[in-house]
Amino acid sequence: MALAARKFSHTLRQTLLTGLTAAAFALATAPASAVEPPEGFVGAYLAGRVAEQRGETNIAAGQLSRALALAPDTPRLRRRVVGLLAVEGEIDRAAKDAEALSEMGENGFPIGMLRVAKRFMTGDYDGVREIVADPRANGLSPVIATLADAWALAGAGDIDGGARKLTDAARDMQGLKVLLMLHAGMLAEQGGRADLARWMYEEAIAAAEAEERPLSPRLVQVAAGFHDRNDAPEAAAAIRAKAGEGVEDPDDTAAVGQIVKSATEGFGEALFNFAGGLYQDRQYRSALVYARLAEALRPADPATRQTIGQILEASGRSEAAAAAYRAVPKAGSYAWRAPLRAADSMADAGDVDGAAQAMREVMAIAPEESEPAISLGHLLRSANKFEEAAAAYDEAIKRKGGLGPSDGWLRYARAIALERSGRWPEAEKEFLAALETLGNEPLILNYLGYSWIDRGENLDKARDMVARAVALRPEDGFITDSLGWAEYRAGDFEAAVATLERAIALQPVDPVINEHLGDAYWQVGRYREARFQWRRALSFDPDAELIPVIEGKLRCGVDGCPAASAPKADDAKQSGSDGG
Repeated sequence: MALAARKFSHTLRQTLLTGLTAAAFALATAPASAVEPPEGFVGAYLAGRVAEQRGETNIAAGQLSRALALAPDTPRLRRRVVGLLAVEGEIDRAAKDAEALSEMGENGFPIGMLRVAKRFMTGDYDGVREIVADPRANGLSPVIATLADAWALAGAGDIDGGARKLTDAARDMQGLKVLLMLHAGMLAEQGGRADLARWMYEEAIAAAEAEERPLSPRLVQVAAGFHDRNDAPEAAAAIRAKAGEGVEDPDDTAAVGQIVKSATEGFGEALFNFAGGLYQDRQYRSALVYARLAEALRPADPATRQTIGQILEASGRSEAAAAAYRAVPKAGSYAWRAPLRAADSMADAGDVDGAAQAMREVMAIAPEESEPAISLGHLLRSANKFEEAAAAYDEAIKRKGGLGPSDGWLRYARAIALERSGRWPEAEKEFLAALETLGNEPLILNYLGYSWIDRGENLDKARDMVARAVALRPEDGFITDSLGWAEYRAGDFEAAVATLERAIALQPVDPVINEHLGDAYWQVGRYREARFQWRRALSFDPDAELIPVIEGKLRCGVDGCPAASAPKADDAKQSGSDGG
């Protein structure tokens, strides 16, 4: 019987493997081929598809390229490989395959984009226009086709024609006037037409205001920079003032040199703009294709390379993001911002010590900047190196010249580091200052309230603070736990049980919450359930110092068996509503 079962299992595996092999080859070959797949094809193809599904596009590109080499007459697979090569920045290889696919009558994203970009790279502006002229075959969106055509006209020397192409499109393409007029200005400026550029930039700003949209950092940077370069500082200052508080980082609108100096760079800027929009929409794979093409058209542009790092970081590819940030040209604030982002990505990849060292190096090259020290503090705090974190925050405050009204979150972070370092009086003062700055912020209400409860101080005030935090964030299990613990410390064990049960429902695998609920169960005589919760707490990887505490409760009960009437946890019997 066992032998027959093994034979059946072996036959079933063979059948499944044969079916999977055929399905894989049929999926890669459209229409399905009647020939047998070449040796090694299936393994490479399936490995590539699995890697692609996991977001490991670098591995997928390599494996599917191997499969394509074994079965080159598979257009569907070639399209997939082209897309992956573009994602990975292998533009020359991707463009070559895109040309082959075009000759087979294939189009769509990113085939047409690659063909156009390659012609911009070689200065073949007539070739660009030839592709753009056939919208059914080029696979380009109308706005990309318009921008490519306009910049190709500019590259061929027809500045007025290129600008007219963009202004005409701005009347017809709903919601794109700001972008198109911005490019019209850059096109005119790189062509030496300052008068036309000035008018186009004004039109772009007016369009943004008419649509009640904030001025984008790029529009401010380009338009204000134009006035800086043309001895009109007051006009530049007025544009930056319009941006106001809408710009998170002043460096995003700081004076820079002329961003676009050729038609090729102009189309690269267009691709960069679309990469940024797709990144904001979390369409990371498409965003990366646009950004890689933009990089190929202007490899020395730091903003493009930093954007590639941001997209990779958001995609969960921390090591690749770190490498991309390290490749950013060291111009202006990028000289320290890009290495700092690289260090953040190193930390995300698990190299905390390497990231900390990298952050200290950034602090050395940017001695007046507080952001690297704050980032180091956050990193060290997350690594439970609280004394070092507090020192990093102190350095940040020194670089800032003191703390101001906008530094509430820095106060909060420093307060946590101080509290965990055993410097409670300083921490308490900082928590209160952060609360005064940020108002009824539930995280601070909870942390300070819980700290007081745990220390047995200001219990009424602490309970009120935590209750306010719960009202503000009722779905936060950790804050609900704090309220339950406040009720427990106040001796209101029945209320604590009800609240801690809600906390467990919201955050079921937290060891501390499970421990707290076990304590509350014990106090109301539900000993078996208490033991169950403490064992659950141990199963959820608690901090090392918590393990012997919980183990002690399992041996002796929540109070260490001070009275003979209190049964040991392992021998406890439930009573009352617990069923006896």
